[in-house]
Amino acid sequence: MGVYVARIARRFPRATAMVCLLLAAFVAWRAFRAWVGVPALGPTAGYSTPVYDRTGLRLRDLPSRTGTRGQAVPLSQVSPRFLLSIQVSEDRHFRAHDGVDRGALLRALGQNLLHRRRVSGASTLTQQLVKNLDGATQRRTIGQKLWEMAAAQNLEAAHSKDEILESYVNHLGFGHGLVGIDAAARGYFGVPPASLSWGEAAFLAVLPRAPSRLDPYRHPERVRSRQRVLLRQLHAEGLLGPAELEAALGEPLTIHPLSAPPRRGRFVAAALHARPGPKAASSTVHLTLDASLQADAQAELAEMLLVLRPSHASGVAAVVVDNATSEVLAWASASEAEASHVDLVLARHSPGSLLKPFVYGLAFQQGLSADALLVDAPMAIGGRDGTYAPQNFDGTSRGLVPARSALAESLNLPVLRLAQELTLGRVAWFLERVGLPPMTPSREGLPLVLGSASVSLAELAVAYGTLARGGIYAPLRFEVQAPRSWERRMSSRAAAQVTSVLADARLRLPLLHGALDVPFSVALKTGTSAGFHDAWAVLYTPQRTVAVWVGNPSGAPMAPGSTGGRLAVPIA
Repeated sequence: MGVYVARIARRFPRATAMVCLLLAAFVAWRAFRAWVGVPALGPTAGYSTPVYDRTGLRLRDLPSRTGTRGQAVPLSQVSPRFLLSIQVSEDRHFRAHDGVDRGALLRALGQNLLHRRRVSGASTLTQQLVKNLDGATQRRTIGQKLWEMAAAQNLEAAHSKDEILESYVNHLGFGHGLVGIDAAARGYFGVPPASLSWGEAAFLAVLPRAPSRLDPYRHPERVRSRQRVLLRQLHAEGLLGPAELEAALGEPLTIHPLSAPPRRGRFVAAALHARPGPKAASSTVHLTLDASLQADAQAELAEMLLVLRPSHASGVAAVVVDNATSEVLAWASASEAEASHVDLVLARHSPGSLLKPFVYGLAFQQGLSADALLVDAPMAIGGRDGTYAPQNFDGTSRGLVPARSALAESLNLPVLRLAQELTLGRVAWFLERVGLPPMTPSREGLPLVLGSASVSLAELAVAYGTLARGGIYAPLRFEVQAPRSWERRMSSRAAAQVTSVLADARLRLPLLHGALDVPFSVALKTGTSAGFHDAWAVLYTPQRTVAVWVGNPSGAPMAPGSTGGRLAVPIA
């Protein structure tokens, strides 16, 4: 056998050399392909983050860090019209080649040599996908082109044509930050990719080749011209009948106005900030929000701004929490200062009397009876800034009053004496335990109990949720999959005593001016900061906690008499 081969080699030296060269090239190419490896058909960094409410309703898509938007969809959810259009536009022989179109490659090479410049390319659809997967812009060197060809062949060997096509249409850039056919169909035409007409499909199929030069907003006629050419190519290929061609050429296309990517949103920002780990958005965000309740709350607050104008209030916020899960169901705010980016649910203000129930809760926990008599009489307290002489809201004093009545009527003098007995340090410690922010008794002094420290609506919802759960603390949960954290921080007896007082409709009736009339038992506490800067109301049942704030985002005072009972309770 070896002698026979040797004879052939001596007789046909050139042919033998050519065969050896081809064999060497084949082996080298196989080794090169093995070195290049198979690109992973993973998600693109340009995909956005879909946001869903608690029922699975898709609320919005958050842009990626690069500002692009898009979501991968299976091939079954893409119109066959677009799939045919993109293949005819970009790679007519996609179903036939192995990742490299040798005929197109030879043709392009000949044309480029003839004109001594690059006049045409031969990249297949698979090679374009390799570029997108690699994050490259344009590969121009011979080495880069060879790497691309090898990776494309490896991709074809490892995946089916449909898998490659699916990844390709999901990685395509269509301009204006739209990545993938789903984002393009919805962004330009407002329809899902499965519903694209022939005219729309061909229109979109020509965009990826030159998204800037074929900008639908700046150069619509350029795009229509390319679209018509592609439609006629589809007809010539037998993929589009005469009637369909005529209809597609005459189809009026309405491009949706270019809209900015949706902002993250205040609740989503709060949800991501609350995550114990990395703050970046994940592939999906499942919020605890109830979209219907959220929309109703937002609309109600917007309407209330008009009602609140005579009271010189320009901002209002509300939060609704499911006490059984500590999940936030609604997180809404409205302000006449449209340019304001402050989240009024998180903004801190003076809580007025809203801290008083927790002072009583601590006292009840340490053995005080709700029927114990407390002193309601004038007092004077010395301090570095002079004598502090607090008064009740109405300027009167009642002598001895039961603790139950002192809490229900929100009297200042008894709770101040109670805080002195408990010590301010212990009061501040207890306030933090139930969910309120850290406070500094040495700086705030005794007025801390009456609202000299600042708290947010969200923090108050946590604290009153502790009461609603019978003394069990739980931080707010913004995402359905967020971990639960429960801890008893108040005795059930003390929480029940506070709730019993706050739910006594007879005791609170004189304070609310008839603002609350519901057919079920509800615990309620209002708060009004000094100078009428803030008006609050927190209502809770075993099922829900609702907290409302009214005021001015600027901190300006409202009209005299703007109390929590008058302004905030009707909203709650």
